Amino acid sequence: MPLVLAKISCSTAPMATAITGRNPHRMLSARLSTPSFILFPGQSLRGWWVAIFLLLASIPAFSQVILIDKAYEFAKKKDFQKAREILDLASGNEPTAKDARTWYLKGYVYKELYKADPEAGVVLRESALEFLQKSQQLDAKGMYRKDCQAAAHYLHLTYFNEAIQAYNRQKYNEALTGFRKYLQYSASQPPDDTYAEALYYAGYASGVVGKKADALRYYEQDLLLNYHNPLLYSDLSALYEEMGKDSLALQILTMGRQQFPKDTILRIAEINVLLSQSNFIKAEKLVEEYLALEANNLEVMMVAGTVYEKIAQSDSLAREKYFHKRKQVYQRALALHPNNFSANYNMGITIYNRAVDIIKSQRYDLDIVELYTLLEQVSGLFQEAKPFVEKAYNLSPQNMNAMRALEGIYYNLNEKDKSLQIRAKINGLK
Repeated sequence: MPLVLAKISCSTAPMATAITGRNPHRMLSARLSTPSFILFPGQSLRGWWVAIFLLLASIPAFSQVILIDKAYEFAKKKDFQKAREILDLASGNEPTAKDARTWYLKGYVYKELYKADPEAGVVLRESALEFLQKSQQLDAKGMYRKDCQAAAHYLHLTYFNEAIQAYNRQKYNEALTGFRKYLQYSASQPPDDTYAEALYYAGYASGVVGKKADALRYYEQDLLLNYHNPLLYSDLSALYEEMGKDSLALQILTMGRQQFPKDTILRIAEINVLLSQSNFIKAEKLVEEYLALEANNLEVMMVAGTVYEKIAQSDSLAREKYFHKRKQVYQRALALHPNNFSANYNMGITIYNRAVDIIKSQRYDLDIVELYTLLEQVSGLFQEAKPFVEKAYNLSPQNMNAMRALEGIYYNLNEKDKSLQIRAKINGLK
């Protein structure tokens, strides 16, 4: 009797995974308030600039107030560098250092300088936020509060946008730094949709870089904010399951399914958790309900095949029944998607593994007639599996599982040359 290779696993059921990023939010424009200013008759801007140091030396209090007006004039003309130079001087002297308008205008100017050159202006962004915060602390009457908040919000969103860009490039540590900055600076404001979204992505990025405790903290905080995204429930459930908290994992999925009853990812995640808990009866019930709802959904059919495989592995008496159920569901998949790799591969492996099961279940003292009958049966199964595995191999020639399955089929059908060719290719890829 030809040597039979070990059984080969089918493609597993698709697991709920996180999608890769969102389009960056459009950043908001800050408003520039209109502080009052004093201008002597006939005095030119150039004259003001030349007189700055003389004014500071001769009439410091009055001149410094006027300097804030001049900085505002430069800001209106978008000459932010000159405005900065004046504000840097004025903010270091009394009484303007205690004036909320000084720090608002300085924060606004620094924000505009950062906006003109974000890559070179990282320090300017941090300084702008510091100045805007100081303005609000000094602004007892709240005259500049809304303008400060608008400018700060713009800067906060730049951290979010940069984090999203890093996330989309799969630079998860860099993305996490940006999300943390955004969350840190936005913490004093009522949480909005962007804040909740940043929490989710910070959680996902934390998980990717191995910071599971941080991921859990971000996800749980997001759950309290009722972040409306099914991925939050699937990811948090997967994290709980990884931590051995199976009951919590299922509880979170139940919550998610109540909010998103038609979501495919949550359905599949719930089935996967049930399978991991060996709750095959409920898993089969759910997947067959799902098949009835979406009879032509390829992903659902692949999940059903996996459920039937798990049940067959757990119950040898039901193996024949679930072998046929798996064949039927893959036949349905192939009728709709004849060129799908997973459908072809899983059909071929289902039949291949059935032949292996038959051989392994036989006793060793078979007589010649029984042996001949057995060989005919398993050879027929290998022959039946062959076209499906060959097609899977042709669809994905570098797939190691497909190559190993094909090698085993050729070997057991005594097609030695083909088996050796596949073996040589496998060895070449190792």
